[in-house]
Amino acid sequence: MEILRVRWSKEDRRAQKWRTMIDNFDSWRMGKKATRFRNRVRKGVPDCVRAKVWQMLMGSTAMMEREPNKYADLVASDLPVEGPIEEDIPRTMYDHELFCRKSRVNGRDMLRRVLTAYGRYDREVQYCQGVNYITSLFLLYMPEENAFWMLVATMNRPCAPLRELFLPGMLKAQEFQFVMDSLTKKHCEKLSNQILAHNLTPAMYATQWFLTAFTQRFPYDLVTRVWDMFLLEDWKVFYRVCLALFKSVEGKAAALDLENLNLLLRNMPPNVDAQQILDIAASIPLKHRHIGKRVALFGDFNANKK
Repeated sequence: MEILRVRWSKEDRRAQKWRTMIDNFDSWRMGKKATRFRNRVRKGVPDCVRAKVWQMLMGSTAMMEREPNKYADLVASDLPVEGPIEEDIPRTMYDHELFCRKSRVNGRDMLRRVLTAYGRYDREVQYCQGVNYITSLFLLYMPEENAFWMLVATMNRPCAPLRELFLPGMLKAQEFQFVMDSLTKKHCEKLSNQILAHNLTPAMYATQWFLTAFTQRFPYDLVTRVWDMFLLEDWKVFYRVCLALFKSVEGKAAALDLENLNLLLRNMPPNVDAQQILDIAASIPLKHRHIGKRVALFGDFNANKK
């Protein structure tokens, strides 16, 4: 009982610190305290203020206030949306009480409305698989109109816009595969060589993690912590976490044949230890220039193919 009181007391103190930062959000985020703010985000935003912090990081509430009728108009529109929304809804977080078939609040209807509204809002992307998982994460934290504007904001943010992953041709996904294979070779050389020896690539496993922004199958505490960091930072967070996932099984994978290696990597998401993965990710000496160098190489490679 005493341990429980101490734990709750610690969580209460963390939450109070965050409420104080929220009251002076811009000075914490962009002022002299920015480094302390980033470090606190990396430790995890308390769940009780996470929705507020995420929306403030993205500016999505301000977007909603500027266009108060936009979401309702999009929902009411009869503009068709391309993409398998209906097929994907039953597959999305189906084991969560909000989205299960017998849900009393019918999260599936909320998800359908948000995905359809976004498809009408963004006529280039419309609907692409992966957006459903990202949207469902937002719906766990906020009302559907807020979730819609959160989706709009994250898809179109100036730094690391998620919609790049879903544009026709999926060039960003191809870039990720190129960069990820190269980074895995550098930071997890033994595992990379083992995968390549079977005519596979590390990106074949990591691309699904990237395209769903870690929202599919991973433990909830890992998903939310990754998103805390990503919303403040950029693509580097995703690369770090992918590398950490590979590093966490590199020793175990060394003695495996192809069949068991494949099983290990494909079944890894729900079985990882969130704190272990985040600790490994933080220890990886990955800089923006390392990613930028490989992105430039991909650009040259892609240009030479044309």
